[in-house]
Amino acid sequence: MLKLLSAKADVNSLQFASIVRFGMMWCIYIILAWSGVGMTEIADFELFLFTANLFAFAFINGGKNAIINFSEGKTSVNSLISGALICFIVTGILMALVFLLAAGLLIELPIDFTGLEYLHLPALFIFVLISGATLDFFLLLKKKYRLIVLQSVIVNLLMVLMVCWYSFFHRQLEVLFISLIVIMALPMLAAGFMAIPGLSSVAGFPFWSFLKDSFLPLSLFALLGGLAVFIDGYLVLFLTESTDEFAIFRYGARELPLSVILAGGVTAALIPALVQNKEHGKLRLRSELITLYHQVFPLSILLILLSPLIFPLVFTSDFAAAAGVFNIYLLLVISRVMLPQAFLYAEKRNKALLGAALVEIITNLVLSLFLYQYYGIYGIAWASVFAYLTGKGVMLFHVNRLTLVGIRELFIPRYYFGYLALLLTAYFISTFYTVWL
Repeated sequence: MLKLLSAKADVNSLQFASIVRFGMMWCIYIILAWSGVGMTEIADFELFLFTANLFAFAFINGGKNAIINFSEGKTSVNSLISGALICFIVTGILMALVFLLAAGLLIELPIDFTGLEYLHLPALFIFVLISGATLDFFLLLKKKYRLIVLQSVIVNLLMVLMVCWYSFFHRQLEVLFISLIVIMALPMLAAGFMAIPGLSSVAGFPFWSFLKDSFLPLSLFALLGGLAVFIDGYLVLFLTESTDEFAIFRYGARELPLSVILAGGVTAALIPALVQNKEHGKLRLRSELITLYHQVFPLSILLILLSPLIFPLVFTSDFAAAAGVFNIYLLLVISRVMLPQAFLYAEKRNKALLGAALVEIITNLVLSLFLYQYYGIYGIAWASVFAYLTGKGVMLFHVNRLTLVGIRELFIPRYYFGYLALLLTAYFISTFYTVWL
C-alpha cells in the first residue's frame, strides 16, 4: 500500500504518516459536527488547536528541516538526535512561556471564547507539541520507516477516541484538552528514549552551529512562510466578530492535505540527496514530480467539483458555506508542486528563503485586508493563493539567479500546464452550485 505513494521508502513513510494525521483530523471535525456539539464549543476547540499551533508550527517545521540539513555533516546520528531533542525541549519551554506572557493579548478578542480560559493547558500543549515533533524525523535518521507510520496511527487514533469520548459522553473542554496533552506527550517520551544512546557524546554536539546555521534561520523561514494561515484566522476573528464564521472558515481553510503532505515529503527527502549529489538530486526530482502531479492534481480537481455537495452531507448544512473556502484553498496546489525551496535548503541559502517568506506574508496581509472588503472571508482565502504564488515566484527568481537549477527543470510543462487548465476549469464550474455566505 505504501508503494502507491512514492517509489522511495523515506518519502513514502513521511507521506503516509502525514496522511494518517490529516485523515484522523478530518474524522475529528466530522465527529464534532455531527455529535450535537454547539458551534461555540467547536470554535473553542478550534481556537485551542489554532493558538497552540501558532506558537509551535515554525519550530516544528523549521527544526525538522534543520535536522535533515544537519544530518549530512560529521555529527553522528545518535549525537544529532540527543542534541536536537535538547534544542526542541528548551524551545518548547520557551514558547510555552512566551504564550503565557502573550495570553493577555490573545484573550482580548472581539469574541467571547472560553477555549483559552485554561491558560496553563495551551502552554503545556505547546511544550509537548514542539518536543514530540522530532520523533518521525529521528526515526527517519534511523531508517525505521515502518515505525514512522505506526507511531502516527497510534497517536492520531488515540486523539480521535478522546474526541469521541468528549462528544458523546463527557462534554468538558478542560478534560478533553488534558487528554490531548497526555497523548501528545507520548511521542516526546519516545523521542527521549531514542536520545539516550547519544547522551554520552552530546557534550561535543555543535549546538551553536546547529542553532545559528540551521534551526533558527529555518524556523524563521517556516514562521514567515506559514504565518499566512494564522493571519487569515485572526483576521476572520477580528473582521467578522463571529464565532460561526470563524468555525466555518476554519472548517474550509484546510487545503488538500495531500498536496502539503506529498510535496513536503518530497522536499524533505530531496534535501539530503541534493547535498550529496546535485545532479542525482535533479534526476530524482523529475521522477518525483511526475508522481506528485498525478497524485495531487486529479484529486484536487475531483474535490473541487464534489466539495459543494459533500460538505453539507459530511459536516451538516451548518458548514455548507465552508466548501467555498475549501475550494479556494485547493488552488494552493498550483504553487505547492513547485519545489525551488529544496535547492535553497540544500545550499543553505537562508537569506533567499527568508526574503521569499517575507514577501509572501506582506502580500497576504495587504491582499487579505483589501479583498475582504469585496468578498468577505473568501477574499481572505484568495489572498493566500496569490501570496503563496508570489513567494514561490521569489524563490524561482533566486534559484535561477544563483544558477542552482534551471526553472524548466523544476517543472514538467506538459503535465503541469495541462493539469492547471483542468483545475481552473473545474473551479469555475463549481462556483455555480457552491453555497456562499
